[in-house]
Amino acid sequence: MTLGSFSADTSFPLDGFIGGGQFGYNWQAINWVYGFEADFQGTGQKGSANAICPGGTTTSVNSCTPGHIGDTVNDPALPANVNLSERLEWLGTVRGRIGVAVMPTVLPYITGGLAYGQIKVSETVSGTNVVGSFGANGATLTPGGGSLSNSTTRVGWTIGAGLEGVLGGRWTGKIEYLYVDLGTVSGSFATSLTSTTGGNLVAGYSTRVTDNIVRVGLNYAFH
Repeated sequence: MTLGSFSADTSFPLDGFIGGGQFGYNWQAINWVYGFEADFQGTGQKGSANAICPGGTTTSVNSCTPGHIGDTVNDPALPANVNLSERLEWLGTVRGRIGVAVMPTVLPYITGGLAYGQIKVSETVSGTNVVGSFGANGATLTPGGGSLSNSTTRVGWTIGAGLEGVLGGRWTGKIEYLYVDLGTVSGSFATSLTSTTGGNLVAGYSTRVTDNIVRVGLNYAFH
C-alpha cells in the first residue's frame, strides 16, 4: 500500500471456505495412474490490512499530507488511514496428475497445472485537509479521502498432492492440498487529500495473491 512517498509492506491471509465441482479422466498402466482434472468453485476467502501514514511534527512535514504553516513553525500534519481488502470470488484449475496405486483401493498422487480466478480489491483512504493555519487566524478542518473497488481475473499456476481411495462401488473419496499462485494485482487512484506537492494525494496497491487450499471431494466413476 502506498500514499505518495509513504509505503507500507504488509501481508494478510485469505481465509474462508470453498465449494464446487470437478470432472476428469484417468487411465492405468500396471500400478501407475495418469489423468487430468478440471474444477471450478465459488469461494468465501477474504482478508484485509490497515496502515497509517503518520502526521508530521512541529518542525517537519510527513510524507502523505503537508504540514500547515502557523505563526512561526510548521504545525503538525494529520495522519492518513488506509484500508485494503481482497476477496477471491471464484477459482478454477486445469491440472494433470500422476500416482501409484500402493494398494488396489488407495492412490497417492501429485498434481499441477493452470489456475485462474477472480479477485476483488477494495481500498479506502481517509484523512483531513487543513485550510489556513492553526495560529491566531485559526484553521478549517475538512474530511477527505477516496476509495477504489476493482475486480480482475488472473491466470496463474497450481501444484499439490492428494490421496484418493475407493469408498464402495464406483464411488471414491479424496483429500487434497493445492498451492495456488495467481500473480500480482495492482491499481491506484487520486484522493481528495492534498499532497506535499500541492496536488491530490495518490493512493495505490500492489499485492501478490497466493492461496493454500485443503479440500475433500467425492467422485463417481462412469466406467
